[in-house]
Amino acid sequence: MKWLGLEGKSVVVTGGASGIGKACCEGLAEVGANVVIADMNEAGGKAALNELKNSFPGNHIFVKIDVTQKDSVDQMID
Repeated sequence: MKWLGLEGKSVVVTGGASGIGKACCEGLAEVGANVVIADMNEAGGKAALNELKNSFPGNHIFVKIDVTQKDSVDQMID
């Protein structure tokens, strides 16, 4: 889906460890984006990352984050 223009771009999905967020991560990786799985659930995030890396090429990472805390968001950005 080149029309989306996401090939090689980085995207952040908060709540990406499960449910709708995880499905969004998979869809974005499928169209060529590098996905940052951002979630408080470390075990789930790492599992989702392994699945993503095994299914789609790209530079995907997991970041444990609490989006209600500015310091946590700043750390993710760094």
